[in-house]
Amino acid sequence: MVTHYAHSLRTKPHKDWHELDKHLSDTACLAEHFAAGFGPGWGYLAGLWHDLGKYQVAFQRRIDQDANAHIELPKSSLEGQEKKRSVISELKTPLN
Repeated sequence: MVTHYAHSLRTKPHKDWHELDKHLSDTACLAEHFAAGFGPGWGYLAGLWHDLGKYQVAFQRRIDQDANAHIELPKSSLEGQEKKRSVISELKTPLN
């Protein structure tokens, strides 16, 4: 099975990169929360679909080979990752 990435960390190995399926799922949960006023499901779908183009082979090659194509998280963001995971897990609810 091929692993696709949403974001790379130029100085880190692939195992530390942001996997695309997790990125889309996390974003979908956050978007569902923020777009609740539009009705159930719309924010989730928007978050899930927002980066589908990153599954393209061309994009995956670009972030793997082009040092300027990376997105590096600032150190302060890394410190807040546990908080983000907590918020995301609280927002994950099944859609009816």
